[in-house]
Amino acid sequence: MIREQFMVKEMIPAEINEKLEAWGRWNRQPSSRSRGNVSVESRFRDNRCPLCYEKPDPCDACKRVISMGEQPATPDVLNIERIVSRYVPRLSRDQLIAHYVYRCRPEATSRKLGIRKTDYDMLLRRGVTMVANNLQKICTGALCMI
Repeated sequence: MIREQFMVKEMIPAEINEKLEAWGRWNRQPSSRSRGNVSVESRFRDNRCPLCYEKPDPCDACKRVISMGEQPATPDVLNIERIVSRYVPRLSRDQLIAHYVYRCRPEATSRKLGIRKTDYDMLLRRGVTMVANNLQKICTGALCMI
């Protein structure tokens, strides 16, 4: 595959790569929330209705929504979304979105962003490192997510 020619697996730790892949799947999922309500706040709500939100077991309607393949928003996914939108520079943000959300070919992404193909891996690793460092700060409580 073309993706493996560009990205060396040893460059990005598996743990952060899995979290970024989950973030990409969460952004790719078609949901009625994003079609009906286009506000940012609607992306961060839980998949459960107000009647069963506080209860440990979801109601039948919520079970159907969850079973239809809609991925729930985990804390890591929400933190990555906030980090990418707030703390990552525009070029790295666009590259992360193209790579993990839209799964574009590296050649097309390089051409679109105006970077050399040889610098694709380095810039991707830099963006992933920014996300990983900010996630580390969130875990230690050094970064305030207000």
